[in-house]
Amino acid sequence: MALKNLCQCVLQTMILFLLTCSCNMAVCDQARSAETAKTNSLSKQAIRNSDCVVFNLGEGPNHVVSVHQGTFKNDDEKGAVSDELFAQGKLDGEASAVVFVDWNTGGSGWFEELALFRLRKGKVCCTGIYSLEDRASVKKLSIQNNEVVLDWLRHSDTDAAPLPSKHEVLRLKSSQFEKCGP
Repeated sequence: MALKNLCQCVLQTMILFLLTCSCNMAVCDQARSAETAKTNSLSKQAIRNSDCVVFNLGEGPNHVVSVHQGTFKNDDEKGAVSDELFAQGKLDGEASAVVFVDWNTGGSGWFEELALFRLRKGKVCCTGIYSLEDRASVKKLSIQNNEVVLDWLRHSDTDAAPLPSKHEVLRLKSSQFEKCGP
């Protein structure tokens, strides 16, 4: 009889242990799903169909353009949000995405920047910009170790406008982006 009671007690303890483990796993899965949902909402598609801030010489750093299918156009400018030069990751512990944006205001130059996107109240928002030079050549963009890594060719003092030749790898903190938006 004592052995039977001991076996029932051990069995009940094992069942409680398994239920506790199962509940903890469910909580971890929910947390992982929530984190994935945050990152996924900063998708290429979401950013290529959002509002973006571009630095327009006349308007300053809070000139907002509406991007549809990766492009924008209005009376003064036309441009695009890159589909290929796009990076996702964490900056300052926050889900972030950085994308290459270029546009023209009607002259011969092309303005280029990196746009930083984050979630604000569940909405994809452009929260910072980092201006590049006219007609630079961005090779690769990534987020690593809390930094935006930009591998690009920029112009040397003797380069013609369409032919940058000076290779550079920049490591940017989010604080180096000019703040804009919410």
